[in-house]
Amino acid sequence: MILLLGIMVLIMAFSAKLTWTLVREVPLADRSFSTASGTQFALEVIRQDVERAGALKMDASDAETAAFTLTGTAGPVTYALRPGGIWRTAGTDDPNLAAPPAWNLPDTRFECRTAGDPAAPAALEIRVWQQRKVLGSERVHFKQSNLFFVGLEQDAKRDE
Repeated sequence: MILLLGIMVLIMAFSAKLTWTLVREVPLADRSFSTASGTQFALEVIRQDVERAGALKMDASDAETAAFTLTGTAGPVTYALRPGGIWRTAGTDDPNLAAPPAWNLPDTRFECRTAGDPAAPAALEIRVWQQRKVLGSERVHFKQSNLFFVGLEQDAKRDE
């Protein structure tokens, strides 16, 4: 009888850890992959807008926010990349957008910089990663860097 109780305690101890891991890790992994998919979609839209744009102007870039305006034939498109989301507004060049984000990306961080002449940048580099606190330590996932060239689509049409 005591042996049976001992075995039951061991089984419960192992199953409790497994259950806790499943309860904690599965939703976190699902959220991470959903956020990564949303980030990839948002970056694809940004890439298309940058390649169609005739000009790029960085509005702000600090530890929390990166904002830039793209000017093209359809008018200005402003992006504000902040922790937790990307704001996109067409028809305005105001980086202080108060509307809800176009893409809600929890735990996502951004860093932007331009390449080429500061007055007329030729490319935009966006670094993206997910950062969250797990059990008291910061963890970084899905870190990537993307380089988008301004006016690439317009140059391709001219060459044809």
